Amino acid sequence: MSKVDSAKESKTLNFLVQISQNIGVGHLTRSAAVTSNLIKQGLNVQLTLISDSYGRKVAKTLGIPFSESLPDSTGLVVVDAIEINEVEAAWVSLHHLRLIISPVFNRFDLATHVIVRDLPKSMKELVPDSVDLVVDDSYAFVTSQEVEPVRRSYSELLVGICLTGGTDFINLEPLLEELVSVEGLKEVRLISNNHPRLPNRCDISFSRSGFVNNPWEYMQPINFFVGGEGVMISESVARGIPAVSLLLNRKTNKNRNLIESGAVKIIDREPLDVKALSRLLSDSSALETMHQQAMKFALLRKQNSLPNKILEIFSSSKKNRHVDSRSYC
Repeated sequence: MSKVDSAKESKTLNFLVQISQNIGVGHLTRSAAVTSNLIKQGLNVQLTLISDSYGRKVAKTLGIPFSESLPDSTGLVVVDAIEINEVEAAWVSLHHLRLIISPVFNRFDLATHVIVRDLPKSMKELVPDSVDLVVDDSYAFVTSQEVEPVRRSYSELLVGICLTGGTDFINLEPLLEELVSVEGLKEVRLISNNHPRLPNRCDISFSRSGFVNNPWEYMQPINFFVGGEGVMISESVARGIPAVSLLLNRKTNKNRNLIESGAVKIIDREPLDVKALSRLLSDSSALETMHQQAMKFALLRKQNSLPNKILEIFSSSKKNRHVDSRSYC
């Protein structure tokens, strides 16, 4: 290794992050929060996107600096993705430290460390014994820095819905139509890049927005959230707002700790039981209990634990450097 390469290796933390219209923006949102924290701590960070035109547009809209070409510098790489191709895998394997922060990644065999908010049993079985595995539910709150939970009333119900930052994976119209039967419902705010027909009611306000830079600014008045399985579920709890996660596969549920806290309920996505949602929303006592649990869980959270763990691993490696030259591809 040349002196130039060695210098590059010691100073740069690479992030390889996936975002697309199908996958959504959660991986980018998480990694952007982590990189911002690390930069504030004086580290040099380079973020490379695995993306489509939609993802690039979102990253530019959010003002996140990124590259689309794999950089020459190696040393530490953090991967936040669902899947990568063989070229990307070969590049990842050049790094002596390979940290995976996505609990649904398809190549845990590439990792030296897996550090995630939760890891379903079906995914944990894919992590080799040689990999350092750290599961800490506080990592879920990295995108909720400087957010404080707020006590809310449930005399009226204001529901926010955002299933994905990409393309909605279900037809939302039956769900929206079912919500009109919920007693006490006053408003529904929907973030969706699709354009479902909104119920026309004089007693309930329905509104929709496409992608927004700050979804929680648009969602500000809500006291209940309906989401998919991504980072907005934990962001909701961080605000003291109970939530429902529309779950595709219980075996890959990555919000188990939030669900076990009582702040989040799950409803299977396929087939979607819209009446199960309306029954829950009609039970003000249950909503109040979920809110209390969200408040308790949010107050215990540690917002910066994920970037601090990455920094700890990086700093420790600089002191006790060992090079692993095995091929993983």
